[in-house]
Amino acid sequence: MARISRRAATLGAASLLVGAARTALAKEELPAPTAQAVRVVFHVPEDAANVKGALTEAATNASLVIAEKLLGVGFRRGEGASLPERFARLETRADRNELSSLLTAGSVDVFLVTSLRDVDDTRLHRRGVTWTHYRAPAAGGARGPYIVLADSASPSTLAHELGHFFGLSHVEARNNLMSYDREEGEEFLDERQLRTVKQVSTARLRSKWLVGVP
Repeated sequence: MARISRRAATLGAASLLVGAARTALAKEELPAPTAQAVRVVFHVPEDAANVKGALTEAATNASLVIAEKLLGVGFRRGEGASLPERFARLETRADRNELSSLLTAGSVDVFLVTSLRDVDDTRLHRRGVTWTHYRAPAAGGARGPYIVLADSASPSTLAHELGHFFGLSHVEARNNLMSYDREEGEEFLDERQLRTVKQVSTARLRSKWLVGVP
């Protein structure tokens, strides 16, 4: 069972699930979740036949709950946006970059697609990715980051990508949310990772890059 600080424990559903036995920092006080929730906008395929697997409303809601528990950040689902049919299958970097034209202000944008090809090894497909269009127009052009989620995503894929959104890199620790090394057991973030998420999310809310919601 995770060791949770008294302050974090009082936050109920937003309490942090951290495996105390998996980190040498287990005795340190964990950071409390951010005071304001972050709005997440899901861009849903126009063709209802493409809304399946991890892309359904029930599945994305469940993924947000998992993300809250693992990252210690509150999330609120914003009003959905429609995703044109031409984005159902993303094959290239250019395809991913084109999504930058659909970004919404003050939100984490999550684009729901049926197919997401790996642009580094085109033999493979990805369950999710956090992407930035580095060549978007400098003056007023949206860059990101933003998240793309495929219908093959696992329940914690969104949490993993939100970890990247809030500054986390991949690690090698088994069952860590940001690792590909998995076995049966709970996923977790260590205290250092949780502090990074807290710092980045707080800074983005204060700067109004992200708009906090009740």
